[in-house]
Amino acid sequence: MSSDNLRKGLINDSFGDFGSFVETLIPEQKKTAREKAGFLGKLFVSWIYPTLQELLIRFRKLAQKQPLEVETIQPLSKTERSSYLYEKFKNQLIITQRGENTIFKALYQTFQKQIIITFVWLIISVCTSVVIPIMIKSIIDYITNQEEDYYYASTIIAVIIISRAINMIANAQARLEIRSFGFDAQSVLSVELMSKSLRTSFLSNPRYTTGEVINLMQVDAGKLQFVTYYLGVALLVPIQLIVTVYLMFAYIGLSFLGGFGIMILTAVWNTLIGKFLMKYQQTMMKEKDKRTNCAILDIFINQFFREKLFKLRKAEIDITRKRYFGTAFYIFSVWLSPLLILCGTFLMHILLGHQLSAGSTFAIISLFQMLQQPLLQLPIAINEVMATNISLKRIQKFLFTDELQSDCIQFDYYGDERSVEIRGGNFYWSTLKKEEIDEQEKKEQENKKKKKQKKTKKLQKQVLFNINMEIKKGMMIGIIGDVGAGKTSILQAIIGEMLYNPENPPKVTITGSLAYVGQKYWIQNLTVKENILFGLEYKEQKYQNALKYSCLSQDLKILIKGDETMIGEKGINLSGGQKARISLARAIYSDADIILLDDPISAVDAHVGNFIMNECLNGYLRNKTRILITHALNSLQYVDYIYLLENGAVIEQGTFQEIKQFNQFQFNIPKVIQKSTSK
Repeated sequence: MSSDNLRKGLINDSFGDFGSFVETLIPEQKKTAREKAGFLGKLFVSWIYPTLQELLIRFRKLAQKQPLEVETIQPLSKTERSSYLYEKFKNQLIITQRGENTIFKALYQTFQKQIIITFVWLIISVCTSVVIPIMIKSIIDYITNQEEDYYYASTIIAVIIISRAINMIANAQARLEIRSFGFDAQSVLSVELMSKSLRTSFLSNPRYTTGEVINLMQVDAGKLQFVTYYLGVALLVPIQLIVTVYLMFAYIGLSFLGGFGIMILTAVWNTLIGKFLMKYQQTMMKEKDKRTNCAILDIFINQFFREKLFKLRKAEIDITRKRYFGTAFYIFSVWLSPLLILCGTFLMHILLGHQLSAGSTFAIISLFQMLQQPLLQLPIAINEVMATNISLKRIQKFLFTDELQSDCIQFDYYGDERSVEIRGGNFYWSTLKKEEIDEQEKKEQENKKKKKQKKTKKLQKQVLFNINMEIKKGMMIGIIGDVGAGKTSILQAIIGEMLYNPENPPKVTITGSLAYVGQKYWIQNLTVKENILFGLEYKEQKYQNALKYSCLSQDLKILIKGDETMIGEKGINLSGGQKARISLARAIYSDADIILLDDPISAVDAHVGNFIMNECLNGYLRNKTRILITHALNSLQYVDYIYLLENGAVIEQGTFQEIKQFNQFQFNIPKVIQKSTSK
């Protein structure tokens, strides 16, 4: 992994400037067609017509192999771009006080203007829809009374037509704003989740897994696309109910209480069902996380893991089935509500000894018809709002989780001969697994409700003790020790993955750029060439040297398309040695000043390992600072300086000739060293 990307994503948090970075890539543009459009153009959305005509022309040419171009779509204005909106959202997230609804408040502050405009359009839509039943009553009363005031009748008809037209325009504008807000909100949340994932270490913070983060980006953030419409429904139904109840009281008096009582009972009943649905939704999302995380582990290669996946999938399906049964029952009860309310209202009116006029009857029926569609959508709206609320809380919990502790790392690009220096290196790993963390958080919430304070299990375990290293430029350093001695942890500390005590922080100074070759090879679902370049500019000679000194040239001859061969997810179609050498080739091509190597020799054949040691590390990369973890002790004769670790502490250090004389070295690995020197 090249150091520039590594340092930006993990240590310096430069992804926080993502919006500004994108903004610099987009040249300043003239006003868009939407900005140029006048009042009527915006009202009737006529600014989109030229684009639709161009798309129609392109679509007809598509049969003649004329592809669609990006330039066909009209550019966005500055305030509509994701970069601008993300910067605005990020600032609101910083200044908003942390609490249960921090994400919701930050989204509201970011899109406040858009939300208010949407709500105004929805209010206009409701008002105009209420006018129509009133006018229907007036026109029926006019006909019943056999009046001949044609001006009055014409006015009523004109009001109905105008109200209907305004209602259609308001609905269209509200839908446009709602969908725009949904996509924009999803966009800024997705960018923030990506940014957070690059600032979070899944090694030092096992609270979240890769599968859960993918679910947050794809499922949870995606809910904002559609929930905005249902949110408008959920907010407007109470207003419509109030207006409808008032008009019913004006038309038929206290008889409306019959229908109103049924309305209250159905609302209470549906609320109880909604609470059960919320619990099922929470359980379903947890089961989905478990199944997704399990599926990511390439588990289809083993029957045991396949059965484990199917078991998790079955649990998820059972919860989903219960949730949809509840949802179906919920929808049925709400669909039945308008009919029951209407029957209850007329029954009460008749029982009280009143008579219904034709105008009042048709007006009440029209009011209920107007209310019927929102009431039918209300259970779906409440269900979606509850599910999105759960998703926002899940996203918020991840966004507020612990990040990389990188304050102890300092970059000195103009330093002396020192390349890497560690002083007072006391570092920790998390001792709890994800399941234990979830269980502990659950107990903490229960204790908080009961206002009890109990001691929790220690979250961190110290694995490196008082590490002091000074590595000069151009040196090749060997780090050896038994399994679990802390060798890999030293490299993780250098790249900022480990935890430390903020009250007594260690000091890590790095002079130059970093490249890291880990034991878990990070292979993308791209071509071999793209995996090696890792986003850098292609240079022929530099690329050929990376292939040569990582011993990949022969492998490319075997592959059907050479370096253009597509690698499967996580390098599934590559051997362990090939993945190791691709990772090494990436580090070579990055031309980093400091190369961290976590035992890359162990995954390759003996002759390949000798070539990498002699021709690559001590040949082509001889001017780089190389920090090598190895169990191949015969390779120690090629390094400049050796650190011997035991139980997280450096017990011996020196050159190969010096360290062979130390008692600790001879007591720990005498047989291995004898074999390695004889070779």
